[in-house]
Order: sequence, then C-alpha cells, then structure tokens
Amino acid sequence: MDPSFILVAGAAIAFWGTVLYLALRFVRAQERRSVGRTELDELRARVAQLEEDLEATRSETERLAAAELHLTMLLTNRSGAVERTP
Repeated sequence: MDPSFILVAGAAIAFWGTVLYLALRFVRAQERRSVGRTELDELRARVAQLEEDLEATRSETERLAAAELHLTMLLTNRSGAVERTP
C-alpha cells in the first residue's frame, strides 16, 4: 500500500474519532444540564410551597396572639370584677 494512503486513512480515523468523542461529550453535558433544570424546577416549586406554608403559619400565629390578648384582657377584667365584689 501507498504510505500516503495509510497516512490519510489514519488522519481520517483520528478526525472522525475525535468528532465522535466530542459529540458524546456534548450529549452527556446536555443530559446533565436537563436533569439540573428539572431538579431546579422541582426545588423552585418546593420553595414556593414552603413560602405559602410559612405565610399561613404566620397568619395563624397572629390570629392566636390576638385571641390570647383578648382572653387575657377578659380574664383580667373578670378577676378585677370578682375582687371588687367582696
């Protein structure tokens, strides 16, 4: 065989091998990114749910604090009325 043919064939094999390797690396990188985006979307949904739950808990805590204050005022007024009657 002609030595120039072997050189050209070797260069072609090396070129296509490199192209195939880079293509596989690109595909794997895209797969990792798509998984990352999916996980990021799931995390965003979870954070949004946590924010909603936190807001609901805050509202409920404020409501309970107001009820406790009202009850304390009622009990204070009641104990004052009981002490005055004897």
